[in-house]
Amino acid sequence: AESGADNLASLTLENADEGYSLVLEGSLKGFSARIHTDATLLSATAPFPVFFYRSGDQWLIDAVSIDGLLEDGATVQLRFSDGEAPQLAGVDGRDATNGAIQVSTESTVLPERFALSQNYPNPFNPTTTLRYDLPSAEHVRLAVYNMLGQQVQVLVDEAQDAGSYDLRFDASGLASGVYVYRIQAGEHSDLKKMVLIK
Repeated sequence: AESGADNLASLTLENADEGYSLVLEGSLKGFSARIHTDATLLSATAPFPVFFYRSGDQWLIDAVSIDGLLEDGATVQLRFSDGEAPQLAGVDGRDATNGAIQVSTESTVLPERFALSQNYPNPFNPTTTLRYDLPSAEHVRLAVYNMLGQQVQVLVDEAQDAGSYDLRFDASGLASGVYVYRIQAGEHSDLKKMVLIK
């Protein structure tokens, strides 16, 4: 197919034989992919220059073509240590003229186990992100409580498909203090504390 302004490149994170693969559809001069996981990235290999480094709760993978473009099917092989399943959080792309270009993302990696992650940032004011992983479809209820055990907000109460979820929690209407967020997903449950400082 001929490329045009309406044909945007996309990057997909997939399970591979010995880890995971970042696969490009379209053509780019280069890209920087952000991958969310608590695991350690052991290696990122490709038949073109690729670099990786940690930034906060994400790994950044930079790939670039020295001469020409990275074309359809260009792949970066990733190997991680044990930990939560990696999820593609976003991609910044560069087109043939080295200008910024929108790149759509897709992650086909499903979590292998149920997990509730620590909110980030923590402490926070007034917003923070809560993340959880569902290995299978479940009815999910996620609620926030104060230290007296009183429910202050229900964030989720619905059936959800398997996958990783990020929720933005806005505590603008709450007083400073320690709060607990608790998840119930089928037979799984967990809770963690978070600190609101205003």
